[in-house]
Amino acid sequence: MALITGTATHSFIQQPNTEFNPCYQIQVTTEDGVDHLFRKNINTEQPLLFNKHDELIKQEIPNGTKVTVKYHEHHIENKFGVYTFKELMAVRIDEEIEKVTFENCYEQ
Repeated sequence: MALITGTATHSFIQQPNTEFNPCYQIQVTTEDGVDHLFRKNINTEQPLLFNKHDELIKQEIPNGTKVTVKYHEHHIENKFGVYTFKELMAVRIDEEIEKVTFENCYEQ
């Protein structure tokens, strides 16, 4: 297992992304500006989500949240070459941001 820390975007941890190939997923941008995409098949266990106190939680992860992702790296070889697949195992929210809503979007 490996860990990576960064800023979360396009998070589908509680409900899978069903746009194309249904899966749980999260995209994380590290400090050096590199985007990493982590996915997990919906036919397996749902990824675990923890708060900064390592307590299991169920909530959405707003874009811009600082997270640490635990993942398992798989190398897949086919006729087109060797590819790396990062299987999402768990996410810890390290630093939450306030979710923007209609009510709080322009508060002064």
